[in-house]
Amino acid sequence: MRGVLPVVLLAVVGCRRHDGIDFPQTLGLLEANRAPALQGSDEVPYPQDIVFASGKDDGRYWAHARGYVHASTEEVFAALQLPAVLVDRREIDEYTVVWDTVPRFDVSLTLQQTVHDVVTVSYDTTWVMEVQGETGLGVSQLAAQWDKTDGTTFIDLLAGSLVATQVSPEVTELQMVAWLEATLRDEATLVSYLDDLHTDIVATVHGDPLPTY
Repeated sequence: MRGVLPVVLLAVVGCRRHDGIDFPQTLGLLEANRAPALQGSDEVPYPQDIVFASGKDDGRYWAHARGYVHASTEEVFAALQLPAVLVDRREIDEYTVVWDTVPRFDVSLTLQQTVHDVVTVSYDTTWVMEVQGETGLGVSQLAAQWDKTDGTTFIDLLAGSLVATQVSPEVTELQMVAWLEATLRDEATLVSYLDDLHTDIVATVHGDPLPTY
């Protein structure tokens, strides 16, 4: 990850690892969402925005988010199946995609990612998604989780979760929770990523290009 110095290698060798693909039977938020409710107005009851709460508990950084997307949950689900939306493009220089790595879910993929900085590090992040509700218009609720499943010891834990729920035919609520234990990173990294993920979903469902960093 950017800004990591070679001397840190000595400090992280031998740290405990959380690697490996191990998702629950039913997907959901990693923990109760502490982000505040997103306040709307009479004119715009569901603003296409996002709010956060973040902090550190027992050595683990966390970030929680709530937001809205002005699109159907079916469209949000389609956006989440684009690897470029999922990759942390502020951090990652190169990536490849392996599909169907956890076939018991509706969608699964592993992002094999590389960062070139003072040292080159590589790690895998595996995403799984499942439809949890449907109407005659398509998906009404879906859940996704992601986890760092292999690679650099600079990242001991990187996990996240997302639940998207239909509020109206043209509005989807997003709730997200993420955890991190990593060298030279804190909750700001998680907030930045969740903010970017919301931005990328919004851009995709409205047919706009993804931001560049």
